Amino acid sequence: MKIELCLDKQVLHGTKSVKLEIRDNQGTNIGTFLIGKGGIRWQLAKASVNAKAKSWNEVIAWLEEHGRTVKSKAS
Repeated sequence: MKIELCLDKQVLHGTKSVKLEIRDNQGTNIGTFLIGKGGIRWQLAKASVNAKAKSWNEVIAWLEEHGRTVKSKAS
């Protein structure tokens, strides 16, 4: 799986979302994550309009319930 981080000049100024394009090992686009101040959205590559969205509070609650515990590197 390949993940590309697409940043443009506006993102660096905090006015847009960060876009992560997710591709399989053959380079085929699977979909896109859009990460913004309000939450995260997932859009399948074949979906031209509809996306799945979660607020940051929903993402955190889901991770607390379903996420696995891993060691974290100190930042």
